[in-house]
Amino acid sequence: MTDYELIEVERNGRVGLIRFNRPERLNAWTNQVGDEQLRALADLNTDPAIAAIILTGNGRAFCSGADISMFQASIESGERAGDRDTDEPRSTFAQDWITACTTGKPVIAAINGTCFGMGATMALPCDIRIAGHDARISFRFLRMGVTPELGSTHFLPRLVGLGRATEFVLTAQDIDPQTALESGLVTHIAPEGELMNVALSVAHKIAEHPAPQIQSAKRMLQTNAIEDDIPTVLALEQQLLDEAFASPEHAEAVAAFIKKREPRFYAD
Repeated sequence: MTDYELIEVERNGRVGLIRFNRPERLNAWTNQVGDEQLRALADLNTDPAIAAIILTGNGRAFCSGADISMFQASIESGERAGDRDTDEPRSTFAQDWITACTTGKPVIAAINGTCFGMGATMALPCDIRIAGHDARISFRFLRMGVTPELGSTHFLPRLVGLGRATEFVLTAQDIDPQTALESGLVTHIAPEGELMNVALSVAHKIAEHPAPQIQSAKRMLQTNAIEDDIPTVLALEQQLLDEAFASPEHAEAVAAFIKKREPRFYAD
């Protein structure tokens, strides 16, 4: 797998892990971090041995947001924030990140500690969000004199409703794990020291299932959740169900059920 400077990538069975690795800067985001994130996701999404992906951070933070030095440098130079340390503008990263998360393999955000600004918005397109006991999430753009980004004004209301999304953004409050759980922002709170165990447990449960059907189910959830035309919803469901019925994975599942054994969806 590709070498990285600011993130770490590893495998745990059929689960790939991407860790932000700037703990001394609370994993603050830079364009180089973004470039490495996208390359890592591309590597894992095209690896047939990987069925699910976990995103987390080393140290005391998931991601504390965009590195403040980028803002300072852009103000001093008059250049646009975020275009200084690589040739990749953040506007391009936003589209590429959302596409990679929403069309690739299932991504679980395991949110440890500080998750502010861009860190919070990066977690929104992930399929599942799990909060550590010490997680602090904040959409604190207004505190910095800027406005929300990375598709957050689309994804956040879908997750928590317009009222809670508006409160979270306009107050720029710190969201504790319990509030995040009650609002629907996360689906689990992991006990102290158990965040990665909980995330891996969820990821491995996903990875037990056949890869083509995982992707089809994710595609339907991403597409049909915002589709108001029920015939269109049913048409996509029928199309992908027909493909599943004709698949070797379905045949294996039926054979395993009849023989009272676990299905073998993977060669190993």
